[in-house]
Amino acid sequence: MASPESKRIRLSSQDVENIANDNEVQTNIVLKIPNGLCYKKFDEMRSNKQLCDIKIIAKNGAEIWAHKVVLAANSEYFNIMFNSKFKESKELEIQIQELDPNVLSLLIDFIYSSELVVNEQNVQEILNGICLLQLDESICCECIDYIKSRIDPANCLGMKEMAECLGLSDFYTFCLNYTLVNFKQVYKNEEFLLITFDKILQLIKSEDLCVNDEKVYKSVMKWIKYDRESRCKHLPDLMKYVRLPIVSSTFFECTVDKEPLLKFNNNCRTYLNEAYAVHSVLGTEFEAPNSIRTQYRSNYSEYVLLMSKRGKPHLPLLYNIVTNQWRTLPTIIPLDSLGLTILLDDGRFFNLGGVDCDLIQDFNNYENYHYDMLFLKSGYISDANSRRWKPIQQMHKSRSKLKIAQIDSRIYVVDSYHSEYYNIECNKWFKISSLNIFRTNYRVVALNGFLYAVGGHVKNYEVKFVEQYDPKINIWKSVAPMLHGRSAPTLCALNGCMYAIGGKQFFGHYLTLVEKYDPSTDSWVEVAKLNYNRSNAAV
Repeated sequence: MASPESKRIRLSSQDVENIANDNEVQTNIVLKIPNGLCYKKFDEMRSNKQLCDIKIIAKNGAEIWAHKVVLAANSEYFNIMFNSKFKESKELEIQIQELDPNVLSLLIDFIYSSELVVNEQNVQEILNGICLLQLDESICCECIDYIKSRIDPANCLGMKEMAECLGLSDFYTFCLNYTLVNFKQVYKNEEFLLITFDKILQLIKSEDLCVNDEKVYKSVMKWIKYDRESRCKHLPDLMKYVRLPIVSSTFFECTVDKEPLLKFNNNCRTYLNEAYAVHSVLGTEFEAPNSIRTQYRSNYSEYVLLMSKRGKPHLPLLYNIVTNQWRTLPTIIPLDSLGLTILLDDGRFFNLGGVDCDLIQDFNNYENYHYDMLFLKSGYISDANSRRWKPIQQMHKSRSKLKIAQIDSRIYVVDSYHSEYYNIECNKWFKISSLNIFRTNYRVVALNGFLYAVGGHVKNYEVKFVEQYDPKINIWKSVAPMLHGRSAPTLCALNGCMYAIGGKQFFGHYLTLVEKYDPSTDSWVEVAKLNYNRSNAAV
């Protein structure tokens, strides 16, 4: 019989119930054994092979003794095996050949001890074993978090492959997104050269590939040349998704046009001809078709646009982050307004609203003028290769200090009273629902097909309010508020999340606070602060 000291009994006031009657008092005591004490005893018995009713044979012949009830209570794999009509339910010995013997032993030990040693050498095999044995989901998540913290361009493709094989969809998406964002480094590693045709095709087809198409071309040719004899047959299928018309003319003439694998492959001729039309190589004249290969990928940005109404001439400057050079664009900003000019997803310029420059000079001379009379309804659209601005249909309402966001072919103008959107394809404005909460100095951003109106000023207070607009049903609804109220924050959408950066509070107090909103959990968290207080910054 165990001595009194062998098991410690903890009593607390919450565990004691006093039930009083006229002549007696009955006391109920709840006895608690410390968590894990039973499993510790089971583990001791297992070590001594006491009452063990199952022997597991690993693929190297090693024997692992255990208790069926303990395994079934902690593993759905064993639970189904021992509580079904499978022959293993009555066997005293089973074989598990799918796992590394050391990993299998570690996982059986974990079931008994709740402790598992994970490192970079064994984490993949352990994760595979956790999924096979269907252990508790929390330990699987911890292993995945461990891998995420150590993922890099040299191993992300292997991680993606593993996640796919194990059916870990969220982890697979994480690895895929990491690969697309870091493709510039990924394709330079040996792991990239070993992937299959289907895998490289999946990557270069993606609109979310964050790299210019010169790098895409280099990655394709590098993969082909690694095993030229067996992979050359895939060249036309891969070149279909390399956007040669938008690579630099120098790169096309000096690199692409001189590649013999392309020049002598008749199935690649169509793609070369498209590029000839754009780059005018050797004076060849082709009509460039309207194909996806003439458009930039939606998730890649190669340029920074700088525009100003001050200085002469009023010419935008475009900075190429690849060549590290500025160049002046031939597009002149419309001079009859102080409207907002933005760069659309397709590379065109969009100028909207503002103040009439002619009237504003005479504004102080006329008592009958109301300030709203200076605002404009007009808008213009252009492109980077034209000096002309094309007027678009006017807005329903005159506006200045606009809050604009783009979703696909729609340009949304959000207002507390009169919101609308412009459809680029049909050159028309359509009215939509306005914000539910009236405020000023808020900001708007597009994220995952929705609009978000964030923060702002109500009476004498900066607010935490956040509203989400669903274009499909034309409804604004409140979502999780920010942790800190602010007006004029800078908003940024990145990797499926929204960041609220800086802003103003309390009589012009500028903020360093930065918060991140995750729409999948409808929650905000604080992230690293700015080094300097900012409001109305540009991102």
